[in-house]
Amino acid sequence: LITLALFSIGGDLSVSWYSLIIAVVYATFTLISHFLLMTALKMGDIGITSLIYYCTFIIPTVFSAIAWRESFGVMKIIGVFLIIVSFIIGVEKKGRKGGKLWLAFAFLSMACAGVIGITQKIFAKSSHSNELNAMLMINFAILIVASLLIHLFYERKRTIETEWVYESKLPLPKK
Repeated sequence: LITLALFSIGGDLSVSWYSLIIAVVYATFTLISHFLLMTALKMGDIGITSLIYYCTFIIPTVFSAIAWRESFGVMKIIGVFLIIVSFIIGVEKKGRKGGKLWLAFAFLSMACAGVIGITQKIFAKSSHSNELNAMLMINFAILIVASLLIHLFYERKRTIETEWVYESKLPLPKK
């Protein structure tokens, strides 16, 4: 809302099709990534799920090294090494909950978040990078509307399920 107010005072709202497409891709992968992450967090170990998700930076880093021949310096190599060691140590502990489906959701959420990083990098290197504010405003607007629609859908679903329980005189589920 603050961004919208600033634009209405005198900001430039012109945006290219390129920036609009980037905003839609960015918002779509953000929604998918968060949905997959929330699903993984419900199914498995929160520590390992978080560790997997925060390995996201590896994807745009490797992509940039391949696509634009950016350097893969010593600090990046050390960072990747430490993440892998942390992951191995975390997985070694016994009694972890989860399974193959949980790992699939966790790694897919990381991959989608990695695509977000790649999208940011592609946009920053484009001739449209001066439209960053407009692109982000469109992205946030899409995310707000989509989140509201998802909330309304789940709220309606919860209401319908609750009404069914009341009408059937079944006991309410414990929270």
